[in-house]
Amino acid sequence: MLCIALLFHVPRGTVEFVYGTCGLEGVAVIACESQWNERAFRHEPRGHTSWGYWQIDDEWHEQHRDDLLLHLAAGAAIWQGCMDAALGNFTLAVRLYNSGSRTKAIAWSEQVRRFRDSLALYVWRHVR
Repeated sequence: MLCIALLFHVPRGTVEFVYGTCGLEGVAVIACESQWNERAFRHEPRGHTSWGYWQIDDEWHEQHRDDLLLHLAAGAAIWQGCMDAALGNFTLAVRLYNSGSRTKAIAWSEQVRRFRDSLALYVWRHVR
């Protein structure tokens, strides 16, 4: 996962934590949600704000906004909950995680899937 740490200028331990708890799927979700920017934020249409690597909505988890380790752990738990609810179906889990409109969620899940697949190919070619 050194390639992600170098590409996005993120501490290697941060990437390794996400990879260790969530696999390539979690790495891809963060890359598409925040481009691995821990200070990323988005003002949501409902008046809330999504924060950090995982873009966790402060309506539900404001307590994780200023603590990087809690944020990473909370995001990993939310992602794992989505994977469990989707019975391991990656595309459905991504849609659950994003929980936007159906059309937007489908497009976003395809973006995450493409990133995950290209990352898997890169790892397969360069890390063997």
